[in-house]
Amino acid sequence: MRGLTTDMTRRDLRPYFLWDEDVSISELHQILAGPDGVRRDQLLAKMLREARDIDVWEFVRPPRSPGCWSGCGAESAVDTPSGRS
Repeated sequence: MRGLTTDMTRRDLRPYFLWDEDVSISELHQILAGPDGVRRDQLLAKMLREARDIDVWEFVRPPRSPGCWSGCGAESAVDTPSGRS
């Protein structure tokens, strides 16, 4: 497995919060930017649970975040631009 890092600019290494996954920072960017899917959701959930909040914003931007909740049944907990809550 690749080494761990807390430096999110080291794109060839694994982020510290994915200590049990062999996924580089570069690969994580690609997966999270890709289409919705089980693998993407698993890595997003692990990142949200394990990463420092400052590091989360390296991978996820606020406008994309509400869409991430659509598969969890939590739509009512997130305000959307359309005014639906």
